[in-house]
Amino acid sequence: MTFYQSLGNLISRSFPSDAAVRKRYKAFMDLLEQDRNAHLAMAELEELYYNQIPVDFKMLQEKYNTLSRAVRHIILALDTVTVKKQADLHRFYRMIDGFGRHLFYENTPSLSPPFVVPLSDERAEDRDLTGGKAATLSTMGNLDGIDVPKGFAVTTRAFNYFLEANGLRSAIDDKLAVLSAASPDSIGRTSAAIIEMIQQGRISPEIESEISRMVEDIWPGPDIPTGFAVRSSAVGEDDTLSFAGQYRSLLNVRRENISDAWRRVVESKYAPRALNYRIQCGFLDAETPMGVLVLEMIPPKISGVMYTRSPENKGQGSQDLSHGDADDINIHAVYGLGEFLVEGRAVPEIIHVEKNDPLKIRCREAGRQSHRLIPSSGGGTRVVDVSPDRAGRPVLDKEQVLSLAKAGTSLESFFNGPQDVEWCVDADGHLRLLQCRPLHTSEIDAVEARECTFEDVEAKRLASGGHTACNGITAGTATHVTSKKELEGFPSGGVLVAPHALPDFARIIDRAGAIVTEEGSVAGHFASVAREFGVPFITGLENALEKIPHNQMVTVNALDREVFKGRVNALVENPCAKPRPLAQSPFMRRFSFLMRFVSPLELVDPNARNFTPTGCRSLHDIIRYSHETAVNSMFQIGSNRWFNTRGIKKLEAGIPVKINVLNVGGGIKAEAGREKSITPGLIESLPMKAILKGLLHPGIQWGDFSHFNWEEHDRIVMNGGIISPDNAMFASHAILARDYLNLNLKFGYHFVIVDALCGKSHGENHIRFRFSGGGAKLEQRMLRTRFLGDILSWLGFTVNIKHDLIDGVFLSKDDTKTLDRLDYTGRLLGATRLMDMYLKKEEDPDRFAREFKNGVYHYGDDLG
Repeated sequence: MTFYQSLGNLISRSFPSDAAVRKRYKAFMDLLEQDRNAHLAMAELEELYYNQIPVDFKMLQEKYNTLSRAVRHIILALDTVTVKKQADLHRFYRMIDGFGRHLFYENTPSLSPPFVVPLSDERAEDRDLTGGKAATLSTMGNLDGIDVPKGFAVTTRAFNYFLEANGLRSAIDDKLAVLSAASPDSIGRTSAAIIEMIQQGRISPEIESEISRMVEDIWPGPDIPTGFAVRSSAVGEDDTLSFAGQYRSLLNVRRENISDAWRRVVESKYAPRALNYRIQCGFLDAETPMGVLVLEMIPPKISGVMYTRSPENKGQGSQDLSHGDADDINIHAVYGLGEFLVEGRAVPEIIHVEKNDPLKIRCREAGRQSHRLIPSSGGGTRVVDVSPDRAGRPVLDKEQVLSLAKAGTSLESFFNGPQDVEWCVDADGHLRLLQCRPLHTSEIDAVEARECTFEDVEAKRLASGGHTACNGITAGTATHVTSKKELEGFPSGGVLVAPHALPDFARIIDRAGAIVTEEGSVAGHFASVAREFGVPFITGLENALEKIPHNQMVTVNALDREVFKGRVNALVENPCAKPRPLAQSPFMRRFSFLMRFVSPLELVDPNARNFTPTGCRSLHDIIRYSHETAVNSMFQIGSNRWFNTRGIKKLEAGIPVKINVLNVGGGIKAEAGREKSITPGLIESLPMKAILKGLLHPGIQWGDFSHFNWEEHDRIVMNGGIISPDNAMFASHAILARDYLNLNLKFGYHFVIVDALCGKSHGENHIRFRFSGGGAKLEQRMLRTRFLGDILSWLGFTVNIKHDLIDGVFLSKDDTKTLDRLDYTGRLLGATRLMDMYLKKEEDPDRFAREFKNGVYHYGDDLG
């Protein structure tokens, strides 16, 4: 800022014109309006946060943007109110807003090719380009001893291009911005609307031609497979979070249907269960663009899942050899395609392999499988019976088990952690690995084995058995669910009891206290989801629906695979009972990071040293600082004795006080026109009318003593000046609007400022009051201060006294109550105009205060 700009600002503040005052008043009203908007937006965010209501992050982004815009407008308005650019405040706003907005940062999606990439291409290992599943499979294909199917990825750029070409990105964002994950109806409506838009979208020729060309390049001529597996490979899938079973996979797709299958996989990104899962995990929609994996379809003889260590850690040092050791490799195997296994529709054979050198089978657990899923000759799949001669026989032979285990140890070593591996054995007996992702285990933190034994439980055991898919203990109302439709009314904290686990159960993962299923395995997709969210889950508990009555309060001990009647406090209150509040969910952890820059209030005390722009640590701090600074600036605006008189009218109120008024909007009736003086009847300002009512109270005896700025008059005369007491510089001033008053009264040697905002449109009305000065001795002025403090406190003001200066603040949402306090403020001013001249004794302030409260406003002879 140049010297002349600085000088201009100084002059503007020192010699305000009526136009400048109107401009500052308008900015002040704008600031208060934005203050209300900001508090409303902040309250909406806090409601979601403290009530732990899961919503799509697009909704949080919209609400945060509303808050941030309001705060920015507050600061801009404050620049005008204070006639000074708040440079530090602007700087700290940008910094705090940047921290909060970092949560919503989205890279501009790339729309350019490649739209397809073969898994053999090193670019396929770029997880942002091909998604987690495809990138990992590409990496696995480069490892010695690991055999994976041939295939390619339809990239996330193809997904982004499809959305952009059909104008879907903003339309989807609009739908997500009003989605509440706490409402199944909201999720269902949003899902249906988005899927319909995708179905109506046109797949561009560029994408279709690239898919066709890639098929011909990888499988030329007669080598082309009869069918393809088209599987999801979204960004984030199979990485930190599994998204297990949340997206669609299509098996045995004909070549001519690959493009349509790609669209159907894209649609599944917005299926109800996938929407809810992503929201619970705290991801933005744009952070999980959909890649799609196209693989040659392998007709499997056997399929399954391998965990390179047990997904359940049962406590430090514990071993249960009937179900293997915690560090064992667990192999789950079924006949046919693996979909029955991962969807929880089959009980697999489970083989536990010790990680010794050499690898050694520890034990086997027989499975139960009467049907298997196989590819159909016309495309798709079909269900066939498992031949009776296979019942009770091992699904995998020893050589196959050890080959699988060896591959598992290689993958665990390469990826530096336990892995969840999908595999199959083809018709020729060759082992093929189909997928690999980090294994999510469920652990009990620092709980010793002896703390997790419950031999003294006396409650009735309703059911026991099965397998622990996720350990933990909880109590809740048993709720039978035998169809997807029954999920809609599932109660919060309920224990879900079902025939088998479905991936759709992810829709109510935030409401389920525990899950018990009759069929399924710990290798199912939903078992992975349960472990990620810490929901106790017993799977494979036979006849659970019969043994556990619907609507019965039960306690589930997934650790020992038991269900008890009623709430068993000895179990629920044990350290092994892992609480799973939503506050610990990925969604709430991310939401919590945002709220650090929204709600905390450091700037509580305006008199504190840190009550400065550089003391702000949140948007709430900026709102608080700006409001306080604006009010204080307006509080002082009428006190300038060199106030420009253009546009000012003289108030003839029938009291010996000269008051010049400036109307900045709706404060004076239009009929006043160009009149130089007005009467109280022409005042429209609600706070001014209220304070005049008090000043004109019949109990106040004004006399004919002329009240004006005697201190300034004396200063000029003592310095040899000659000036008339009628000069406007000695008068009192009032800035008026319909709902606003800034009054600067000069009673002889007393100075009073009243700043008031009062109207039904305001969320909170205020009165700010300051009284200082006086012509009496200090002792008498201090007695007057005691009297004022007593009355202001009685009226509900917050009072602050410094020597003989007194400040009072009254806040209320009730405009009628505020106007009443302004009436009393007028009476108080009339009663105290010369009080310090005749306050003599220590008991006088208390006596006068009692009289004031009883409606007596004149004390002794009037000195005027």
